[in-house]
Amino acid sequence: MERSDADPLADHLIRSYLGTAAHSRQFADEWGQPPTRAAQAQILRSIPQVLILEDERLILDPEYVESGRLAYEVAETKALYLVRSSAAVTIEQGIVQRLFSIAGFHESPVTLVVYRFHKEGLDLGHAPTRRQRGRRRLVAAEPPEHLGTWPFASSTLPPFNQGSSEAWRELGELGHDSEEVGGNA
Repeated sequence: MERSDADPLADHLIRSYLGTAAHSRQFADEWGQPPTRAAQAQILRSIPQVLILEDERLILDPEYVESGRLAYEVAETKALYLVRSSAAVTIEQGIVQRLFSIAGFHESPVTLVVYRFHKEGLDLGHAPTRRQRGRRRLVAAEPPEHLGTWPFASSTLPPFNQGSSEAWRELGELGHDSEEVGGNA
């Protein structure tokens, strides 16, 4: 996977992050409290699902949609990608190292795309995946390789609002919810 291959996903994730911040502000204005981190993480993953459905370059993998996961295929190359937060991958790597031998896992054609939001924007990385025989859950076969950083301001997005309602201050990194680590995705 090259950096340019990740540009569409990066744009969708940044739009999702900013959309999640807007949703959180609206929720807090209406209910007096921000939504939970789990609710924010679910919105963060739901928005790119919709954006991928509308993107002719990418095909959303329906197998992951209902469980709130994000996976897609590149229409032109047929490459398969599963998207996870860096926090989830870090936790998962610790569990796999302590409990299992990666040698007991089998190669998968799916590439893991790992995201991390920070104040300047979005970092993306990638790693091959493996799975245990008879299981659906994919794990990183090696530490993710950094693809690049995409700033919140880009040519296709409005500038990141650095005002008093700053999205970073409201949301932070996201992706720390334990729900993301469990399950079958």
